[in-house]
Amino acid sequence: MNAPLMPLLLWLKRHSGLAAALSLRCHGSLKEDGWFRSVSESASVDAADNPIPWLCYPAVRFLEKRITPEMAVFEFGSGYSTLWWSRRVRKVIACEANEKWHIEIRRLAPTNTEVVFAKEEDYPSTIALYPAAFDVVVIDGGDRVACAPAAVAGLNQHGVIIWDDTERPEYESGFDFLRQCGFARIEFSGMGPLVNIAKETSIFYRPENIFAI
Repeated sequence: MNAPLMPLLLWLKRHSGLAAALSLRCHGSLKEDGWFRSVSESASVDAADNPIPWLCYPAVRFLEKRITPEMAVFEFGSGYSTLWWSRRVRKVIACEANEKWHIEIRRLAPTNTEVVFAKEEDYPSTIALYPAAFDVVVIDGGDRVACAPAAVAGLNQHGVIIWDDTERPEYESGFDFLRQCGFARIEFSGMGPLVNIAKETSIFYRPENIFAI
């Protein structure tokens, strides 16, 4: 071996973690999903700076293939996901308990989207104004266990529930309720925008559901 190359080879070996990090930054799934951009901008965006739900990336990819323009969506919790849904479906209604964030998302939302402000105590019952009206209900805000029965009442017969952060054990009673109502569950796990840990997003569905699961 050429002696002058030895110091360089030893340096590369000692700093292999740096080389791996640089490789991830230049190509691969995290770059393609836009993770680096989301971190640098402190926003839930994709690689092209478009809004993206703050769900794990495998769940987002699954949804992208199954959403259709005629769908109606209700969200418990609003954000960049609201803007993402609004570009893909007929109607979005999002419920938000943070008044400042509600104003900001309402300002950004297009005409097919309604962002509703509700105090914490009224949050789960907001969807009761729209019985059996939605193809998709997203549970990704406050008091998620209380939102579960309200979400079921807001779904049409083919509707599905998307529940984020289902790795958290404090939501287990909500999962039990949905199982008792006849919902099956599919879990997606992986990194998502902004965070460097694995998240879990679950979809709860019944037979003959709108996603054909």
